[in-house]
Amino acid sequence: MDLKFDLDNVLKQFDRLVVEGTVVYDQNYGTVRITDNGLPFEFRILSGMSQKPSYSNADGTTKTAAEIQADKDHEQALLAKGCAPGSDINVSGYEVGTLHETGHILACNKFPAARPHLLILAADAYQRQFEKLDGNDLWAMWSVMRSLGDGEKARHISFFNCGLESGCSRLHKHMQVFPITSGQQGREEFKLWPDVEEEAFYKHVLPFKVAIARFGEDKRKKMTKERLLEVYAGLVAEAEGYLGVYRNEKNAPEVVVNGNGNKAAGATNGLEYQHSRIGEPAAAIPHNVILDEKWMVVIPRRSAGWKGADSNAVSMLGMHWVSSREKIDRWVGLGPTEVMRQVGVPVRE
Repeated sequence: MDLKFDLDNVLKQFDRLVVEGTVVYDQNYGTVRITDNGLPFEFRILSGMSQKPSYSNADGTTKTAAEIQADKDHEQALLAKGCAPGSDINVSGYEVGTLHETGHILACNKFPAARPHLLILAADAYQRQFEKLDGNDLWAMWSVMRSLGDGEKARHISFFNCGLESGCSRLHKHMQVFPITSGQQGREEFKLWPDVEEEAFYKHVLPFKVAIARFGEDKRKKMTKERLLEVYAGLVAEAEGYLGVYRNEKNAPEVVVNGNGNKAAGATNGLEYQHSRIGEPAAAIPHNVILDEKWMVVIPRRSAGWKGADSNAVSMLGMHWVSSREKIDRWVGLGPTEVMRQVGVPVRE
């Protein structure tokens, strides 16, 4: 498959899988919208979310990458389920095609939050979700998003959860694409805070630190994977600075444990993270990447959730995909902006 393809054909494949029961999606999902401290939030109640796998211990804490990689029984179970060696995502029967220019696999998400909701998987199943994006990853995200989208009429965004603390639920490196449009008649579309350009918003309303770059029309027309990678590298460096400064202020430990169980030599500011394979460089800081035609956002993360409220990249936009009303009550009770502040790097204490 070429990187440019037709949205109608993708929707036909997605709808067929829904009818067959392979993809778990209810177009008539419930929605709750609130505003908290000046920020809009949307909660979608999706039955498929209760079936979505996650890496959690019995006490609700998140497993480390080292624990997951060391679990040989889990590895054998994944192979039995049809996952490729090294992968923990089975896309057999969900494939849309191969992106030949980058080598990525495009597949329908088994537990979607929108129509369509797609996965962009690294062809190398041993690439991990706590590794930084490379130029091909970013180009695949950009190209699929642009091919599916039609400006504001059918606006799509792409996102990446880097690291377990960012809210990822699988380790095989993958990105996701979905439409902002709800597909429900008469519903006003959700407003994305990165569309706001006023500096005061990021100082006084948004509760967490964010690195953002904007693309004007001329830049969008001339976009290349090299340019995307340059922008991303700059934003990650900015995010590392936010996280490093915060940890220094909080007296965070300067030496942490790598995936091999040994102390990491030369770690600074607590920014060296667990990695899947012994002898490889340390993984990136945990962060979310959200890519739109008009901007790219990188959000440094401290944890995947707070007091039972889990958060990934889309949650940091204010869009929450939950399995029940009780999950919404948890968020509302804690205060959505306070959860964001706790899982990100707070703008102010």
